[in-house]
Amino acid sequence: MEDCYSVSIFHWNREGLLKRVNYGKRFTLRWYSSTSGDDYAKIGFKVDRSVSGNLFVRFEYLAADRMTGKTQSIVHTINLLKTSCYFGGYRYWFTCPECERRVGTLHIPPKGSTFACRSCHDLTYWSRQHHSKRWDSLMKNPKDIYSLMGTDSIGLAILAAGELRRKK
Repeated sequence: MEDCYSVSIFHWNREGLLKRVNYGKRFTLRWYSSTSGDDYAKIGFKVDRSVSGNLFVRFEYLAADRMTGKTQSIVHTINLLKTSCYFGGYRYWFTCPECERRVGTLHIPPKGSTFACRSCHDLTYWSRQHHSKRWDSLMKNPKDIYSLMGTDSIGLAILAAGELRRKK
């Protein structure tokens, strides 16, 4: 997921992009290289209101076709959902164009060309792919290792003494 182009509705809200005065204005999202600082991807978008009064985002960008290698112009419209907050106010969400769930972040994977949620693109974080709960629990409690090996507390003392002798 770290290699994806991601768009967060929460970031947009903090920046004030969802305010009424910004409806219909064009903005540009830029992703920058961490090494050179140059921008390596740009996507134009605007937030607008439909005739029925619902908000939507229209993304406009170029994407390379994986089969032919030619770039194609993509216009992608994503609906926004507005929910009430418990202590007043409201919160906006993207509606995933694939599964229509409300999500806070949409992604374009490295070999993809359209926005969708994390589960539709089958994306996971790097740490999730290289993490083992069993390993963590065994490292926190080494007695569990010995119980898995079938030794008791006496065996544990013998093994610990053997380790001390080997180190000297």
